[in-house]
Amino acid sequence: LPWDESIVGMVFDYKTFVENGWLNYASEDDKAALSTQGITYTENNGVLYFASATGKVNYAVGDVLLTAGKDGKYGTYDDGQPTTMAEFDDMLGNIAYGNKKAKTFLYSGLNDNYTSWVMQEVMAQYMGMDLYRSYFTYDSGDMEMPMHDGTSKKITLENGYDVFHSEGAYQGLSFIDKYYNANEVDENVKKITSYSHTDAQNDFLLGYKKATGFPAMLVEGGWWENEAKAMFDQIAKEDASRGFGKREYRYMMLPTMEGQAMAANKTAVETAENGAILVTKTNNAEKLAKIKEFITLFLKTENLKKFTKLSGGFTPYKYELSESELNDLTPFIRNCWEIYKDSENVELLRTKLDKFTDPFIFTAEASIYTVPIKSGASYVVSPVRYLRDTSIDTLFASNDLGYKESDWANFITLAQAQGFFNN
Repeated sequence: LPWDESIVGMVFDYKTFVENGWLNYASEDDKAALSTQGITYTENNGVLYFASATGKVNYAVGDVLLTAGKDGKYGTYDDGQPTTMAEFDDMLGNIAYGNKKAKTFLYSGLNDNYTSWVMQEVMAQYMGMDLYRSYFTYDSGDMEMPMHDGTSKKITLENGYDVFHSEGAYQGLSFIDKYYNANEVDENVKKITSYSHTDAQNDFLLGYKKATGFPAMLVEGGWWENEAKAMFDQIAKEDASRGFGKREYRYMMLPTMEGQAMAANKTAVETAENGAILVTKTNNAEKLAKIKEFITLFLKTENLKKFTKLSGGFTPYKYELSESELNDLTPFIRNCWEIYKDSENVELLRTKLDKFTDPFIFTAEASIYTVPIKSGASYVVSPVRYLRDTSIDTLFASNDLGYKESDWANFITLAQAQGFFNN
């Protein structure tokens, strides 16, 4: 019984980005599409301002209108965001080298494996969902998986170790190395023994006190707002407009990448799904009754809604929130909800669950890592940290990536001894 999940990725302060021109303003080129969508506007010095709409949009009267994002619609969660990697690079350049000289990204140095969520999003977007799932099952059926060396292979149990040398794995690692190890990233991310997620959240929130050099985006999960509530409350004593739930934080969606298998309008969004309730086999009638009572209580629509309202987390069951219920959420959690529910343009990843389709997770410790990298006698928890000292091309040319063929054969033997692969 999966009990909650939150989307993860790159968080930014929407108002800060609009004010600094880090998002794309709507222009003459957008006027026809805005009118088609029923959006009216006023114009001043070439800037378009929202006036009205026939449908639901995320604008208030007087707000600057932005371009449509990858979903092709105005007034949604991704307005103004870059839709291509070239636009993404331009945005980061404006952040780092514009008049604010801001830091592009911030994340916990102690928990820098948070960046691996984004790595997985890149992998899935590049590979497509079917191949991404076969990455964990070691069975691509009739599909061939592109390898980084330019070849393509059907993945079977016997050659499953080849997935770690796929082009998808290379693209995922390349992304986090290029963007999260860049010189423009906040230096605190290198404090790998002390800089906690709380430190990163606090510094992100306190960035407004700096005229320049503040962190623009925080790599975090949807729970970060609740975790940082003490800092929100402290800030609110000085500036009530920055208290808990007052600012509009949003997620930066991944742009379309050249060569990706996913459709151009689709974005891979990782969910950090948590836990499952596992019950040992029992003939205790009283215990079984209590278990069923709890599940029935938990899965009532009213309680699923209450869970989302109080925690900001979601549950993977069918329930909707009314407009008034959405208004009870913080602007950030509402942004998360809109992304989470957009099945037309978003592919939700549940990588932790996908990993449990891999029997080696029970028989080979290193299998818990999406991309196993060996450093000395142990496997690397954080690829982004490893890549600060080793280039990705050096890694792919070494024996430190993935497993040797002999190790793989041993994993199969161990799995078979525990009842897997015996059919």
